[in-house]
Amino acid sequence: MPTTGGFVHVAELWPVRRAEEDRFLRRLSTGAGLTAPDTLLLRLGVGDAAETFGEDEQDAGLAPGASGPSVAELRRRLNLLHARRTTQGLAGLPDMPLAEDGRYGPRLRAALAALQRMAPAGLVRAIDGIAGPATLKALALLEASLALVSPSAPPTPPVQPTSGGIAAGELVEDRLPLLANHRGTRPDLVLRWNAMPSAPERVDMVVHLHGFCGRRAAMRIDRDKLPASGLDFADPDAPGSVGRSRPTLAILPRGNFYGGRSGSGYDFPALLAPGALEQLIRQSLALFARAGGLAPVAAGRLVLTAHSGGGAPLMRLLADHDPDEVHCFDALYGDPAALIR
Repeated sequence: MPTTGGFVHVAELWPVRRAEEDRFLRRLSTGAGLTAPDTLLLRLGVGDAAETFGEDEQDAGLAPGASGPSVAELRRRLNLLHARRTTQGLAGLPDMPLAEDGRYGPRLRAALAALQRMAPAGLVRAIDGIAGPATLKALALLEASLALVSPSAPPTPPVQPTSGGIAAGELVEDRLPLLANHRGTRPDLVLRWNAMPSAPERVDMVVHLHGFCGRRAAMRIDRDKLPASGLDFADPDAPGSVGRSRPTLAILPRGNFYGGRSGSGYDFPALLAPGALEQLIRQSLALFARAGGLAPVAAGRLVLTAHSGGGAPLMRLLADHDPDEVHCFDALYGDPAALIR
């Protein structure tokens, strides 16, 4: 917590309007509710994004059926954004790159829908794949934020797999029956995989259990948890570095919001039932195979990871499972006996 005379530097890349439930000022203040006088808050703004916050997407912009140079330029920008993000170990856009042919088809709409999910809360009202004013503002903000993260590293396109290989990708699954009883805000599941030189018969599985969230029941795993989950296949601080080469599928399931004393608690009751973790892995493998047009893929090594409050359900899973690797970050608030046995 900040103290009087201390310097607190907070950087945000979005012009975001804060709701009361975000408890933003609480996170910048002491237990007595006092904010240090030297606190500095920096936010990146692009054009009049803050003034047009929440602007109706249908007022202008590009929509399915459009064509011409404006659509070709939009495709080019999305290709470049995808290349920059994946080079830095961040989530890319699905089914990329796009042909820069000036047509507004289903693949462009899917890429825009993924972009809209990356936008700050409230900026884009609907995930509809339409390039309206707010969506174009979100694209400009993402472009500018990447320029700040790595200003000296020129963007390079990701390495494309050889013929028959699988490109790195990501899948957001809105509903997963296994997690239907988890309280909170969808999507239920995010999958991410690295580039594979050939169609795999077996892939390593990484299951991440996320922690608490100040957004409470409004938390979205694709927006609020994926960027800080550690589910990266290369070092995010070393763009272009060689990362994990073993075929790997990362799984980020949505937890159950229960609130608790902090008001922000999440747990994973649906995954603690007998056979539930194995069911999650099987369903994730099936979704991955379908997305890549692959034959059924088997599970290889199992890696379990957890952050913060995700440590408690991890310990319960370890009582009945013996993964090949376990990674914890700030997650050992309870008895770690299951981890060290």
